[in-house]
Amino acid sequence: MHSDNASNGEIRNVTGVEAKLMQCGAVTRSLTACFRAGRPILSVPPSVSSRTDLPKIEDCPVWKLGEDYPGFLQNYEVRWYGGKPFEKKTCTRFARLWLGIRGQNGNGAICEKPLNVTPTLVALADMPPAIISLHYDQPIQSSSLTWFLKFVQPPDQVRMEWLYLEYELLAASEGYSQQNGTVFDQHGNLIVLSRQNMVYFEP
Repeated sequence: MHSDNASNGEIRNVTGVEAKLMQCGAVTRSLTACFRAGRPILSVPPSVSSRTDLPKIEDCPVWKLGEDYPGFLQNYEVRWYGGKPFEKKTCTRFARLWLGIRGQNGNGAICEKPLNVTPTLVALADMPPAIISLHYDQPIQSSSLTWFLKFVQPPDQVRMEWLYLEYELLAASEGYSQQNGTVFDQHGNLIVLSRQNMVYFEP
């Protein structure tokens, strides 16, 4: 899908992409995404563009993964400040953590500048699970229905040695939840805004 609309001599552009995962002739997963081109127009900055009150990285313990945890988590170093999943019911509305992506040199060092910055940022922003899961005594299944990401800073200008993620559960009922998130760099500069509508199921 491709849409161009002219207004006062300006071009607005939105491109839609659809991907399907097939197995035995049947669709098992479907993904749709929309990308838009920016336009020179009046802008309003985020209400909070930087923070000086982030917790110290060294004060947040490293998350030690068990054998039953998803394998992709081995690519991250995670230091939870609050809202750690998969352990016990806390009924919190917040997930707060420092997150780094491990390099490919095998020594476990945090990678400061991945080869593909934009998809790496997307993967990091998608790491926290549905916060509604912290309101259950056992693991639940959940998935994003819609996900909006706004890059406040150009991805190629972001230093990614450590990122601080803070996600908030806004509401949840009838199997659907909404949560917002902010991602800051190590120096407290806002780089990503996230908003998700999620579906969740009883254990």
